[in-house]
Order: sequence, then C-alpha cells, then structure tokens
Amino acid sequence: METTIFDYIKSILFSKKKLNVNIEDKSFIYYMVNKWISMYSPEMCSYINETSNKYYNQFTNIEDQYNFLFHIMPKVPNKIINYIKKPKKDKNIKQGKIKSSEIDYIKEYANNYELSRREIEMYLTLSK
Repeated sequence: METTIFDYIKSILFSKKKLNVNIEDKSFIYYMVNKWISMYSPEMCSYINETSNKYYNQFTNIEDQYNFLFHIMPKVPNKIINYIKKPKKDKNIKQGKIKSSEIDYIKEYANNYELSRREIEMYLTLSK
C-alpha cells in the first residue's frame, strides 16, 4: 500500500511512529505537509512559520524534510483537520453591482434596521 500525505501528517503529529520515506515518493510534498499541519491550530501555524518555513532550504532530500518535521513537531491529540478555504466573494460584488467598500455599510444597515442584506443590496443597485 502506498503512503499518502495524510499518513505522513498522522505520523508527524498524532502517532509519532516513524515511516520509511522513499526518496522518490511523490506523495510527500513539503509545502503541502506544512500547510496541513498549520491548519491544525493557530499555534501550530506560528510554529511552522517560525521553524519549518525558515529552514526549508537547508534540506537536500525528502528524508531530511520528514525527519525534521517528525522531530520538531510536538505530539498533539488526534482531531480532524479542516481545510481552510479563502472566503468567497459575494456574486453581486463580482458582477460589479456593489463595491467592496459598501459591504460594511450593508452589514451595519442590516443590523440596525432589521433588513436582510439582500434587500439592502437591491436598494443600492436600484439607486445607482
């Protein structure tokens, strides 16, 4: 069975059982492993930024990268790591109907006057 990126993350963070890393293994991508580890918690994100991201150019091969992460990362409780996505822009902003500077105005108006955001956006587009 082939080792996946999630097996490496599990080994580095949760189980702390060392895996045999093949130099030609295409599933270990240092950038992606760092990205997934940093999504575990804000503390892990700063930990990755202060260690792994600073010294990434010191490693010559995959084994060195894996060993560094394996030894530097603390063992943490097992939990599901949710992938953090960039928030989507509202479709009215994409279409140019509403300026991005008007978003705070819309939110404030919706809270104060108990109107929906859609109603306020409609009024703004009709008034232009």
